[in-house]
Amino acid sequence: MSIVMICLAPFLIAGGMVQIYFQAGLTEETNELTKEADLLCGDSIMNYKTVQSFANEDLIVEKYIEYMAPVNEVTYKTNIKMGFGFGLS
Repeated sequence: MSIVMICLAPFLIAGGMVQIYFQAGLTEETNELTKEADLLCGDSIMNYKTVQSFANEDLIVEKYIEYMAPVNEVTYKTNIKMGFGFGLS
């Protein structure tokens, strides 16, 4: 049993390193991409009465979806890579 664990240790370490590498990269990339979406949400919450009075809720939601589309693509690709790293470990 211990021989098997010793033989598998390099693969477990490599898989964990791949997973950590992609996880760290994911947060850096998504932070850059979500800045505008965060500003949009903050402004719309602060000025809720104005947004509501001009009936711009649908416009705000469409803009938010537009800002978040690249984030979703990056997150999807990175999660596939992280799943591969998890599968190795």
